[in-house]
Amino acid sequence: MREILFRGKRIDNGEWTYGNLIVTERLIGTECYVSSKTGIDNGKSYKFSVNPPTVGQFTGLIDKNGKKIFEGDIIVVPLSGKPAKGIVEYFKTDICGFVVITQPQYSNYVLQKNYAYEVIGNIHDNPDLLGGDDK
Repeated sequence: MREILFRGKRIDNGEWTYGNLIVTERLIGTECYVSSKTGIDNGKSYKFSVNPPTVGQFTGLIDKNGKKIFEGDIIVVPLSGKPAKGIVEYFKTDICGFVVITQPQYSNYVLQKNYAYEVIGNIHDNPDLLGGDDK
């Protein structure tokens, strides 16, 4: 079975938290929480308010170093010519899956198993890895 996992940056301290995604619609706007099993106390899990733009889903793939690959990660794609850096995104048109949008070529590559991808950062903590832009 595929692991369903989300991450988001906590509003209270800016740290990443991992777990289930909870989205609530309120009069003041949408609020996002990640329910985490980190810090379980007497069988209870905690939910942390997270910054909605930082929320990303686990792709189900792991990089060559054993690190989980999430939406928003910046990865190195091992192309046959020169390796390229790209951002992992969910693509909903004809592909309907996770893709890597490489920089500066702006080509889309479908994420696949058994590739030697390497996570080198993410667009929220390391936008400079792509030349200073957040996308």
